[in-house]
Amino acid sequence: MQVRCLAQEAGMGAHSAPEPGLDAYDSDSGWDLIGDLREALPDTATNGGAAGAKELASTAEEAPKMAPEINGTPASAERKVEESLVAAATPADSPRAEFDLADFVEAEIASVEKTKDGASISLKLQDGRGSIVRVYVGNFEGTALEYKLQNTKMARPLTHDLFRNCLELLGCKVVRVLAIAAFEGNTFLARLHLAAPGGSELELDARPSDAINLAARTGAPLFVRRDVAGRVARHQ
Repeated sequence: MQVRCLAQEAGMGAHSAPEPGLDAYDSDSGWDLIGDLREALPDTATNGGAAGAKELASTAEEAPKMAPEINGTPASAERKVEESLVAAATPADSPRAEFDLADFVEAEIASVEKTKDGASISLKLQDGRGSIVRVYVGNFEGTALEYKLQNTKMARPLTHDLFRNCLELLGCKVVRVLAIAAFEGNTFLARLHLAAPGGSELELDARPSDAINLAARTGAPLFVRRDVAGRVARHQ
């Protein structure tokens, strides 16, 4: 995917004296996360189209017939139906999450500050030294995070609230957020690790701003890649 700087993504022209840790790449946004989730965990309509829907419908119709056949208990039949639904909804080639705690250090959101071109999110590393990693994001993402940290009540859900709601409806849980999973060029890249129905753990590509916003809304732990932190962290 082609890298684009924060100012270009926001349509503001050249970014003056860019610092490491820009959040933007290409034209991805919070909406792309929903699209990526749809690909990783398709719903009935997109999993094989009519064939997928027919399979789920057939499973549901067979539920009453299964009850006397599986240990003679309705509970066993319900488990069988649930397993069939999960298998039909989760493709075998969904991206699986990989995580080695030794490669990461846990972090927490320390502050959000306005900048000339948007906002700066400071992540405080739990490394015993109070190290800080700053991620430069767009104004919308910075404001959305401020609203959440300040418990500001919104009349309608923002994009990150919508994505959290979608995850809950699909039965997914955010296990961990790799706020900084890689550092390419002048840009941080993030990953979301989700626990999907059936026990599988999926991974989604994300911008740090979206990933951090989602962590704030779900309570999922935040992590920063240790070797990247060693290059860009500032010690207090």
